[in-house]
Amino acid sequence: MIAFTLDVRKSQFNGSYVAVTAHFTDHKWRIRDLLVGFEPLTEAQTGLYLREAFITVIERFHSGKKIMSITTDNGANVLSNAEILGNIFADT
Repeated sequence: MIAFTLDVRKSQFNGSYVAVTAHFTDHKWRIRDLLVGFEPLTEAQTGLYLREAFITVIERFHSGKKIMSITTDNGANVLSNAEILGNIFADT
């Protein structure tokens, strides 16, 4: 199982990015943290747009069925994304 953190960041040059970090234990039960995606955001940062960016990242690693949790900040767009993702992955 993999726990993810998701955060939207704005660069000093006014570009926005979504950072996705995976947190898991390896075969020796050591905790690992791995930045698995740092995707540029080119549209308005709605929950639906962030969902697409997140899904793009996790599909790259075939980890959709391994999601244990997604931790975010309390930005309205990020919370909307988390709610949408919760509905999508509830049955996996």
